[in-house]
Amino acid sequence: MTLFPNEPGPAVESTGRRLCLEFTNTVSMHSVPETEAPAQPVTLAHYDELVGWAVSEGGLDAGAARLLSGLSSGDAEAAGAVFRRAIDFREALYRVFEAQIEGTRCPDPDLAVVNGVLHVALEHVALGQQDGGYTWSWTGMGEDLGSVLWPIAVSAARLLASEDLELVRRCAGDRCDWLFLDTSRNHSRRWCSMSDCGNRSKVKRFYARQRGSRPGTR
Repeated sequence: MTLFPNEPGPAVESTGRRLCLEFTNTVSMHSVPETEAPAQPVTLAHYDELVGWAVSEGGLDAGAARLLSGLSSGDAEAAGAVFRRAIDFREALYRVFEAQIEGTRCPDPDLAVVNGVLHVALEHVALGQQDGGYTWSWTGMGEDLGSVLWPIAVSAARLLASEDLELVRRCAGDRCDWLFLDTSRNHSRRWCSMSDCGNRSKVKRFYARQRGSRPGTR
């Protein structure tokens, strides 16, 4: 079951993708710091890039993004602090999903980090009138630098508290920790993308077979 029906959320949720998983996928390898891995470029380097990413993924609308960019320009120190908190949130969120995938209990401190962001997000959920009825909406979106994280936190809560949690997978690529929702018919998907990690794996296996079939290579 969902957190609550028709709660505010990004457009990406309706496509079968999950904003929270896309957020964890803003880095390829969680065990390797972005700044220490030449083969792993920094995906999100500062607060404004986080805002831009959220817009591109449907987590923020353009109006809220403009407000946040203005706040960021006016207080770079505060924006930097929120950005660092966002990265801590991303890593904690990844470890929560990782524990589920591995069938272990997630670390309490990581769940506390996720709950901390979620708690703030839910303080800004309200009812609004629409088409003669009511709908969930955000209050203060774009007026708080941390509001860029609210839709991500709600997305995470929706997924973690749903039956779809059992469908969360980690890419089988050698240097890829990306998470995805396995909605394939027989739930046998292994790669974040067949055109990326899947093809690399196929090529790697092909060359391994070629080397093994040559005389003197066995």
